[in-house]
Amino acid sequence: MRTDEIRIHHQADATCRTCGSTVEAPRFFDTRGHHYCAPECWETVGDRAAKAHAAMELR
Repeated sequence: MRTDEIRIHHQADATCRTCGSTVEAPRFFDTRGHHYCAPECWETVGDRAAKAHAAMELR
């Protein structure tokens, strides 16, 4: 993938991976391209509560 295509792919899925809210300005994302709405969500990626919340969102 070219850099331009990767940048477009990152912008296409702009939802917070932890809480599921829409990320309007994707400033916080990890090396895999997952977006987070705030540093607090980014820092709680391994927490059980965050995983349980994400599982409920998928149902």
